[in-house]
Amino acid sequence: MRERVVAAVEGGQPRKEAARLYRMRIETVDTYLEKQRLGTLHEVGLLDVPHGSHSCTNSNCSNNSKRIRTRRWSSMLEEATGLKVSFKTVDRVFRKHHITRKKNAGRVRTK
Repeated sequence: MRERVVAAVEGGQPRKEAARLYRMRIETVDTYLEKQRLGTLHEVGLLDVPHGSHSCTNSNCSNNSKRIRTRRWSSMLEEATGLKVSFKTVDRVFRKHHITRKKNAGRVRTK
């Protein structure tokens, strides 16, 4: 979607109209335009880094790990389908469908 937003604005569409059309804030459109200017529009998510090579506190370690896992899923989807999907989209779909990394998270136990 980033590419479409940037293409629309570069094609002459006003930023405000592009934001309305793609249902996003104008600040997001500005961010995409800035990333395009810097050549970083296609960079999404965090890089896969080995555990322990970055410093983190207990409060943000699990969040970083989650981003790295969803980034890996995003990469695997792109390899399998050719479709570029951001890690945030993967995260939203997983949350919507209650998909967790734990195998038995939704299991109901009986005695």
